[in-house]
Amino acid sequence: MQSGITVLEDDVEIQTLTSVDRATIGETRVKRGAKIDSLCQIGHACVVGEDNIICGQTGLAGSTVLEENVIMAGQTGSSGHLTIHKNAIVWAHENQNNGATAVLHAYDATNLAHELYNTTQATGSRDQFGAGNKFITPTVAGGKVFVGTTNSVAIFGLLH
Repeated sequence: MQSGITVLEDDVEIQTLTSVDRATIGETRVKRGAKIDSLCQIGHACVVGEDNIICGQTGLAGSTVLEENVIMAGQTGSSGHLTIHKNAIVWAHENQNNGATAVLHAYDATNLAHELYNTTQATGSRDQFGAGNKFITPTVAGGKVFVGTTNSVAIFGLLH
């Protein structure tokens, strides 16, 4: 039996064909001023922070927390029990030359037009990491970014 609830605060906009799941226990909450586009899935017990923008075809797995002013680009998602903090860095990959070269990008989460870094910037091709594929998901753990390619895993971060 589910005893959870869903709370939508003031000035929330939810477009068509979007699902906001009720929490099993506790609550799923969409906070003031959040905008959620069409074809999105908000899992049980998630928190969508104030003034967030979630673009189309985005999914948040259960118990994901988005702090305030987070923008989720279209066709993205989160694994469960994840917190995305305000002022976070968004990591994304790009395939260039028909997938022959993968490029890792870092963006300011509060302004996606502001690129902080990409792997083509280092001299001597130091940060290039091989061929890409469409299923690359940059993963952050222990202060490092792990990126899988067709035949390897590249690790980016400060060396100690």
